[in-house]
Amino acid sequence: MDDSKIAIISYETILNLLNGKNSGAVALYLFYYKTCFLQKTNIIHATDTFCMTGLEWGKQKFYKAKAILIKLRLVELHKIRNKETGQIQMIYIKIPYFLTLARILLDQTVEISTTQETPPLGNRETNAYNKKLNAYKEEKENAYNKKENKELCDFDEILEYWNSREIIIHKKISNLGIKKILSTISYLGIDRLKEAIKNYSLVLKDERFYFNYKWHLADFCIRGMSKEGLELKKGFWMFLPENKPFQRFSANGKEINPYEEEFRPITSTYDKFNVLDTSRSTYYGFDINLIKSPTVIINDIKDRLVLGLKLTRTDFKDIELIVASYMFRRKSDPQPKKLEGWLEVWRRLKPEFQEGD
Repeated sequence: MDDSKIAIISYETILNLLNGKNSGAVALYLFYYKTCFLQKTNIIHATDTFCMTGLEWGKQKFYKAKAILIKLRLVELHKIRNKETGQIQMIYIKIPYFLTLARILLDQTVEISTTQETPPLGNRETNAYNKKLNAYKEEKENAYNKKENKELCDFDEILEYWNSREIIIHKKISNLGIKKILSTISYLGIDRLKEAIKNYSLVLKDERFYFNYKWHLADFCIRGMSKEGLELKKGFWMFLPENKPFQRFSANGKEINPYEEEFRPITSTYDKFNVLDTSRSTYYGFDINLIKSPTVIINDIKDRLVLGLKLTRTDFKDIELIVASYMFRRKSDPQPKKLEGWLEVWRRLKPEFQEGD
């Protein structure tokens, strides 16, 4: 069996679920857990409507089960608010004890009390994970404090993000490397580090940039956190926006938009040397009016993605239009995170539609 598809639920979590004395809570928790696998994160976008549709539940049954999970602290609500109005824009569901490869790796760096003898688990050779799972027995799970839990989630997020950028895929990281990565997250912040990783990967993959040296994730962090790195802004510092990496590493010294080289729609017809065709009022072959006002299309595609519905070539064309829209507005209304997010969706789905449905 593929190791990445093995679900790991700790003994303490199972006890908490059973203590809730509600079968609905168990089913909902497993549904959230499955969604973590699909979205490859323990902080998921799973609306109440999405869950009720997937489980075929009514509101009363769903909200009762959700309330139990929140009370047992098996799920947490993360609210994203508008900075200006303070209104809630998005609510994410966090599964604190979603165990992944990164957490299993990290258990070696967290000091946990082992004064209580661990009871035998039977035949330890039947599962390659058994040796690691011993670290997640009840008494050890209780030893994690809030800071350590946050470190686990942050490290997991950075490791998964780094691997998703396909620079160098890590299946294992040394204890020293893990500590350096955590130190960098603490110093720089997780969003800034992810931004540096993203820009680094874009520079590496675009032949118009001359920088082509591939670091491991730990080296990427160690170089930036060294004395020289902090003083001269080396390592990850070189790829932060304020240091203009797309101009710094350009062969001709002029700033390059790496997305323009990568983004080549396959559902529209356009001149790659003149993507903005004023005579036809199109951008990348898409109607300029739709490019300027894509809200309805964005919401429709979001719903289809969240519900896990099968996408058609028409849906993929809408995704390409959405990417083109954020490209078109990147100077007047820059939203780099949304652009990168939709580009990631486009990258993932493109092979499926390369030759049509």
